[in-house]
Amino acid sequence: MYKVLLVDDERMILDGISVIVDWSQYETQLIGKAMNGIEAYDFIKKNKPDIVITDITMPGLDGIELVKKAKLEYPDIKWIFLSGV
Repeated sequence: MYKVLLVDDERMILDGISVIVDWSQYETQLIGKAMNGIEAYDFIKKNKPDIVITDITMPGLDGIELVKKAKLEYPDIKWIFLSGV
């Protein structure tokens, strides 16, 4: 089972995706949610998810900077980006 972290600064999106997706159907487990890149990076260090689904535009540390920072220490994490228009 793959461990997934979900990151978005919009609570409605974060909660909506976490409820709508049938995680077990895709052999995944949602192990955490974060509201920004800083929170997400701290979570990654402690929990080492296999997959991170992240928004791109967020305050503090955006999704692109989060990937750049985390890739150095955790190169095996797979990344999925979300973007609102």
